[in-house]
Amino acid sequence: MKRHENQMTHPAHYLLHSCVDVAERQKLPVAKRLSGRDRTGPRAHATYAALQGHTVMELTAFESLGALACVIAARADAERSVTTYLKGEWRHEILCYADAFRATSNAITPAPMIEMRHIEVPPPVYSEYRDWRERTLYAALRDRPEIDDFCAYQSVLSMRPGVTFIVGFSQEPARYRAAYQTPLYRDILRQAHARYIVGGPNGLQCQIFVRPETLVTMQEAAG
Repeated sequence: MKRHENQMTHPAHYLLHSCVDVAERQKLPVAKRLSGRDRTGPRAHATYAALQGHTVMELTAFESLGALACVIAARADAERSVTTYLKGEWRHEILCYADAFRATSNAITPAPMIEMRHIEVPPPVYSEYRDWRERTLYAALRDRPEIDDFCAYQSVLSMRPGVTFIVGFSQEPARYRAAYQTPLYRDILRQAHARYIVGGPNGLQCQIFVRPETLVTMQEAAG
């Protein structure tokens, strides 16, 4: 049974972002098993399966770095319960909330689907980048109906440092992607590639993840 707590009305200050690749055809069973830990509130937890590929992902909210040891310890039994189905090791990173142009009213978005959008910004232009994205990227996407919420997180501890945008959405993925297919957004992305993204056009990494119950519905609809 999922647990619900209603104390929090803003995005999580810290997130433990965890992901692992699983054996073929085991993505949904593993995600379903791990989703038994899903909950809302200040210590929210959410489980997702990648729309494409064989990755299972979890987001765990916590309020301070002092709570991290407890967060990791609480994962131990859950991780052991799915070891048989894993193709590799779990990967973890700590993310810290930066800002949002449309913040979720929960620690973790309640949206059935999310997109994780990651870039690395050159440190000398990071402050300039924050001002630029508020004036351009956020302004261009702020009124898009395809987006439920859009929060920016900065890595605190990661082998893949940078900015991670966590975007919640409820529409079909093809309709959601329309938000990024306008001439205005494409021009903004060209600006970002030229100055603010390490790796240029290859530096933006995007992946859509789906809550297990939503993935079941999508698979049933597809026949």
